[in-house]
Amino acid sequence: SLNQILLNKRVGEKQYQCSQCDKAYMFQHNLQKHMRIHTGVKPYLCKYCDNAFSHEISLRDHMKTHKIQEKRYPCNHCSKTFTRKSFKEHIRTNYGVGYQCSQCEHAFSHYCSFEIHLRKHTGEKPYTGSYCDKTFSQN
Repeated sequence: SLNQILLNKRVGEKQYQCSQCDKAYMFQHNLQKHMRIHTGVKPYLCKYCDNAFSHEISLRDHMKTHKIQEKRYPCNHCSKTFTRKSFKEHIRTNYGVGYQCSQCEHAFSHYCSFEIHLRKHTGEKPYTGSYCDKTFSQN
């Protein structure tokens, strides 16, 4: 029953035991991830070098060593530039949302970008090709 499952969680009962060491887990998927340590399976590959990792978080940490520059987004209101995520947060906290999509979490500071985005949800393709009859969502 649900109450029994919740009780097991609270008590901390770990029913999935590693056969190679004394680690135990509450959920089978956590044990499966742990087993990569013993099996040597490394499914997370770095696209910049030959390194491979057992866990996604290890790959993310490794990627920082490459110092790959994320695309920067300039704010039209101030002279700062931001990563995509921090740009959205900057606009939202300093200048209001601007235009927020009611279908998903995307927010835009410019109406034209918002309008193009909405077409992804509506499927609207108001532009026709110059050399063919194919339609497009953007000009």
